[in-house]
Amino acid sequence: MNTIILSCPTLKGELLAALKQAQNTTPVYFLPKELHSSPDNLRKYVQDFIDRLHNVDRVVLCVSGCGGGTTGLKATTAEIIVPRTRDCVDILLSNREGEDKRKRRVYMTKSWYDYHQDSALNLDKLIETKGKEEAENFIRTLYKGFEEFYIVDTGTYDIQEIMDGLKPFIEVLNGSFKIVKGGYSILHKIAQQDFDDCFEKVAIGASVPPNFYPENPKE
Repeated sequence: MNTIILSCPTLKGELLAALKQAQNTTPVYFLPKELHSSPDNLRKYVQDFIDRLHNVDRVVLCVSGCGGGTTGLKATTAEIIVPRTRDCVDILLSNREGEDKRKRRVYMTKSWYDYHQDSALNLDKLIETKGKEEAENFIRTLYKGFEEFYIVDTGTYDIQEIMDGLKPFIEVLNGSFKIVKGGYSILHKIAQQDFDDCFEKVAIGASVPPNFYPENPKE
């Protein structure tokens, strides 16, 4: 079966590691970073991508629930397979206990950190445009209640680099960070083409249903 993968760039390191381990050479396309913050634009982009496919039997979406950004996508040219998870964090933490404890925390990996550094929320960029005091107050207001940062150790990058990079940001929040293990078994299943009941399968002509991900995702 002719398959391609369309993935959020925040999963890049882990997805490529899983594919390499499985010796899987399936073509991978990464979404533009700016779509991450706009579910509507994400849906339009992905639908257009699917509509333009030729000689493809199956497209695996590594973008998950993502704020509803995949709901309603129609399988116009190929079967769609999408993880039955709420977002990329669920994918990274798959096979880890305690998913229900993630509500008031910010999770980071190398790819997430790179995305954050390129965004408008980069502390240095904010200080340049707003000044130090206003920038720090803005960050405290924006992240109020989210002072705990969890670095997901997937074994694909240098943890210390992320800790050092986050330190000034966390100091502004008077926050803290911890390290948790991320098994990203969903990505390993994709690499092994093991599309079990952790995935929603959408046949040609059908659409991705609303709320296709369970309240408590499978581990």
